[in-house]
Amino acid sequence: MGRFEQVSSDLCIDKPARQRNNNPMSSGQTSRPATPGEVATPTEVLRWCSAAAPGLWFPSAESQGRGLPRESLNEPIWKLRQAGLIQVADWVRGRGQGYVVTADGMRTLSESTSISTQPSELKADPSLVVIPPDAVITPYDRGELTREAFLAPRPAIVVPILLGGLVIWYVISFVVAWRMSVSLGSYIQATDVGPTPYTSVGAASGPDLLRGEWWRLGTCGFVHIGLLHLLGNLFALTLLGPVAEGLWGRWRFLGLFIFAGLAAAAAAVALHPTVLVAGANGSVWGVQIAVVAWLIRYREHLPASTLSEWARRLVLVLGVSTVIGLTPGVCWESLVAGGIAGLVCAVLLDLTRPGSSFRRKLVGFGGLMFFVVGTLGGLVLTVHYGSDWEPLRKLPLTRPPDPDVSPQGTGISPGRVNALHKQATIAIISRGPSTRAATSERNATLAAEVTQAIARVPSTSSASRYLTEILRYTQLLQTLLTRDRLPTSEESQTLTDQRTLIERMWNADTPP
Repeated sequence: MGRFEQVSSDLCIDKPARQRNNNPMSSGQTSRPATPGEVATPTEVLRWCSAAAPGLWFPSAESQGRGLPRESLNEPIWKLRQAGLIQVADWVRGRGQGYVVTADGMRTLSESTSISTQPSELKADPSLVVIPPDAVITPYDRGELTREAFLAPRPAIVVPILLGGLVIWYVISFVVAWRMSVSLGSYIQATDVGPTPYTSVGAASGPDLLRGEWWRLGTCGFVHIGLLHLLGNLFALTLLGPVAEGLWGRWRFLGLFIFAGLAAAAAAVALHPTVLVAGANGSVWGVQIAVVAWLIRYREHLPASTLSEWARRLVLVLGVSTVIGLTPGVCWESLVAGGIAGLVCAVLLDLTRPGSSFRRKLVGFGGLMFFVVGTLGGLVLTVHYGSDWEPLRKLPLTRPPDPDVSPQGTGISPGRVNALHKQATIAIISRGPSTRAATSERNATLAAEVTQAIARVPSTSSASRYLTEILRYTQLLQTLLTRDRLPTSEESQTLTDQRTLIERMWNADTPP
C-alpha cells in the first residue's frame, strides 16, 4: 500500500478524479501517450511543476494531457509536499488544486537528475525533506481531496440503474393491474385499485411476513402507489443520487440505499401490520440525510458559494420529500427510520473507505452488520410477540384466492351478443356475401376484445367464466357464417341456448 493511500484514510473517497475539458499542458512540454500501468515519478512531477512557474501547475490538466490516470499523481505529489519541494497554491474551479515549486524544490531539481523523497538520497538540506514515519493527512490534503470528491465526482452508474429499475417496475405493475381490469387513470391516480396489483409485484404487509415472504422487505421499495409517488422519489434521487454516489463510492452508496430502505420498510410494517407498504421514500431519505451529514463533516473544506448552492438544493429536495411524506397514506415513521438509517450508515461507511486501518474497517463493517441484524431481529420479535400483531397471528397462513371479478366488471354486456345475434340471423337467412362478410368481421372484433379481457381477470373469477362462454358463442357463430347453407334446427338451438346462458351469467353472481 502506498503512503498516499495510508494518509487518505480520513476521507470517504473511492474514485479517480474526473478529467476536465480545459486542458492546456501546464508544463509546456510535448504530450506523449502513457503506457498501461505507467506511474509518474517524483522527479517527473517536480519537473512539470517547475516548468509551469511562475504560474500554477494543475495535476488534472497534466494527467489528461499525458494520458496518465489522475490518481497516479497522488503519491508523488504527497511525497514531494512532505519533503517541502512543492506546496499547495490556489484551488481553481474547473481545473482543481494548483501547486507551485518551492525554493528547495528548485535547488534540488538543479542539483539532482533523479529525485527521491528519502532524506538520504536527496541532495537538498535533509532537515527540510524528512518524512515523519507516522505522518497523517494535513488540512491541505483533506481540503484537496474533499473538493475533488464533491466538485468533480466520477460519472454515476448505480443511480441511473436504480432510476431505470424504478420506472420499469412501475410499468410492469401497471401491466399487472391492467390484466386485472384496472384502468390507466385509476392506476395513475391510485384510486379504486385495491391491494392485489401491488401485492403481486412485491409490496409488503403483515400477513405476507407471517406467511414467510420476508423477501418483500427488499422488493417493496420498488413498488409505487400512484404516479405522483414515483415522480417525487425520481426527482429526489436524480438531484442528490449522483453526488452521493461520488462521495461514498458505488458499492457503499448502493449499500446505503438498500440499508435505509430496509429500515424504513421494517418500521412501517412493524407499526402498521395491516397496511400495504410500498415506495422508495425511506431509501431516498437515507441518501438525503447522508449527504447532509457529509456536508456538515467536511464543510470547512468547501467554498462558501458551493455550500450555499447545495444548501438551497437540499432545502428544495427535502421540502418536496416532506410534502410527499405528509400526504395521506404515507407512513411518516418510515421516513424517520430511513433518515436515521442514512445517518448511521454515513458514519459507519466513512470508516470502511479505502486506506482505512483494519481496526476502523472492522468497526465499520461490524457496525453495519449489527445494524442490519438488529433491524431484522427487532422486526421478527415484533411479528411474533407484538400486541398489534395478535389478530393477524390468528389468521390462516394461506394466501386468499384471487378476487372474484363479476361479469359486470368486464364491460362486455350481453347486449353486444344480442345485437350480433340479430345481425347474424339476417346474414345467414339472406345468404348475401357482403352481409355475411360484415357480420363475420363484427364477430371477430368481439372475439378479440373478449380474448384480451380474459387475460386481464383472474382465471378463477366468474368474469373469466362469463367471458369464456362469450368466446365460445363467437366460435359457434363463425362456423355457421362460413357455411354456404342454412343451419340445422339443432345448430340454431345450440346458438340460442349459448346466448341465453350468457344473459343468465350476467344477471347472476355465479353461473347456474
